[in-house]
Parts: sequence; structure tokens; C-alpha cells
Amino acid sequence: MRLRENNETIIAAVSELKDGNMRVGSIPPLLGGPDSLALQNRALYFSEILGINPLEVVSAGLIHRGRVEVVGHPHSEKPIFIPEVDSLITGEKGVYLSITAADCPPLFLFDPIKEVIALIHCGWKPLASKVIENTFKVLGEQFGVDNRSDLIAWIGPGICRTCYEVGPEVWQKFYSPHITDEPTQKMNISLSAIITQKLLHAHVESVNIFEIFNECSFHQEYRDVGSAEEKKFKYFSFRRQKSNPLQTQMAVLGMKK
Repeated sequence: MRLRENNETIIAAVSELKDGNMRVGSIPPLLGGPDSLALQNRALYFSEILGINPLEVVSAGLIHRGRVEVVGHPHSEKPIFIPEVDSLITGEKGVYLSITAADCPPLFLFDPIKEVIALIHCGWKPLASKVIENTFKVLGEQFGVDNRSDLIAWIGPGICRTCYEVGPEVWQKFYSPHITDEPTQKMNISLSAIITQKLLHAHVESVNIFEIFNECSFHQEYRDVGSAEEKKFKYFSFRRQKSNPLQTQMAVLGMKK
């Protein structure tokens, strides 16, 4: 699924379940081993679906914290993975960022004035570790992105509030325990709403924040399926599948040369 494309500027996309698992189990990936199929799926998605060179892609090896990394052109003959990072930034055209997700929304940021992009893995742990705030700090310090009213933000598909029930160890990271008379109870929370509030708090204009299609990774089905018996889910979802090893879709963002 292409989230948005300006033929003169950027490519932003999220793969779907039909494109195959995009997660590699180790960083660096094991070539010729258990990661071979995922690497093949990734290469096909980059080249056949997006029309980009797989060797121009820099991928995040997630840590589920708040670490941010600025990257440039990989200049490598092998796929490049940056270990232990949840946010990637680049100001170079022709460099494509990628992250994986299986319920956590990806966040795409683009400043058309400073010509810089960021791609962020927004699970509850990175959000609680201030991954968005840390990304803005680096954008300001290294790229001069001080006027955030120029930024455009797209929130990709992730698990919706209805499907995302969590315990107090999660929701109290974002909400006061005093919002309920039973602070130990479970609650349904919206990661996209938390992301939006953080963007607004960082002075990103509300008119520049887009939640793409409002699609839920847990329950979203293909719209052209004929009957209930033919139900086909659109995305990987850890909560729905509980797969071991984990299987994921992939988000990609890059500025064209």
C-alpha cells in the first residue's frame, strides 16, 4: 500500500500480509539461513513494488526504546541494518528508510523546506521512552528543523483502540491513574491518538497530521473479499496471530533523487 507519493519528491509505503513477512530474526541478518525468505520478500517489495534499489535502503533493527539514528547512503553490497534503534532520520535523497511493525503504527515525518525525513516505530514502549520527542530533538539540532509547522506527518496502520486492551503497566505510562476509580483495571488505548497528541504538543500543525485510511492491523480485511468464509486479513498482527517467530509488515520512506 502506498500511503502517499509525490512523483517529484517522496515515496512512502507500507507492505501488506500478501507481500510476505518482512522481519529478519537477527541483526545482521543470516544470509542463506532462516532470514533468507524475509530478505527475499524485502528485495522484491523494494524493487518490484516500489521501484527502488534494495541497496539504497537502511533498515532499523528495533530495540523498543527511544534511540534515534541519523543515516546516509549505505554504500554497501549487502542489506544495511542499524541495530538497536527505533527512529531513523536522513537528509539525503535516494536513501530509503525502513522499519518493521506488527501492530505498532509507523510514523512518517517529512519537512519539505529542510528536505529531511524521519521514520519512527511507535509501539507503546518507544512512545513511553519519548522516541518522538527524541526524534524532534535531533531534527532540530542537526537539521535546523525548528519551525515544525512545516512538517508533514502520516500515521500508518496499527492496532486500533477497540482491539488494543492493555493493563495499567501500559496505560499509566500515558494517562493519570486518577482517570479511573479502579487504577489496576485494564483499558483500551489508541496509539494513534497518543502519537497525535505528541505531534500537536511538538507544534506540528493539526492540518499536517494524517492518519492513513484509519486501518487497524488487527482486524482490517481486504475490501474486495466476497464472503465471510473468504475473510482475508490485510496486515500482520502479533495480537491476532501470536506468531513465533514474529512476522511483520514493513514501512518505507525516502526522498527521490
